[in-house]
Order: sequence, then structure tokens, then C-alpha cells
Amino acid sequence: MEAALASYSEALRLFRAVGDRLGEANVLLALAQMSEPAQAAQKFEEALNLYQTINDRYSTARALYYYGRWLQAHGEAERARACLEHCAQLCDEIGLPDHAAAARAAL
Repeated sequence: MEAALASYSEALRLFRAVGDRLGEANVLLALAQMSEPAQAAQKFEEALNLYQTINDRYSTARALYYYGRWLQAHGEAERARACLEHCAQLCDEIGLPDHAAAARAAL
């Protein structure tokens, strides 16, 4: 776990150095899933903000799904519901009905 965190931290530094916002967001999303709860929520939010900034609707939906499931696991039912509903809506809009169904099934 320590080696993985070190590798992700280095990748995050490199993506930021070259201005690769998608790479940065992807690393933040991975780190969020590996972090302690206090840092995880912040990393999920950072990843979501970056995906939305670069208008990557698929990655936004994916991050919303993972964040929603994480929120469920951490007792944040209302916030989880909002994330999963938004995920389902985005998936419908971009033509991914199976993904939308999975998000709704997780509600």
C-alpha cells in the first residue's frame, strides 16, 4: 500500500507539472479510494471538479458512482443518493443505459 501511494503521489506531481488535468483527476480518483475518510472526500471532490472543468462527462459520471458508493459505505445516505442520481442522469445523457441502471440499482 505504501509503494502504491508513493507511486500515485509521484504520478500526481508529474501530471500537475505537465498540465495534464485528466491524468491528475484520474490519480485523485484512485487516491480517494485508497485514502482515509478525512482525505478521501476532498480527493473525490477535487477529481470531480477537474472532470467537470475539462467537460469529461463519462469520467464525471464514473467518479460520481464511486463517490456515491463510498458515501454509502461511510453513512452519508443523502449525499450518496445525490451522487448516484446525478451519475444515472449523466449516463442517460451520454447514451450509457446499462451504467445508468447500475447507478439506480445502487440507490
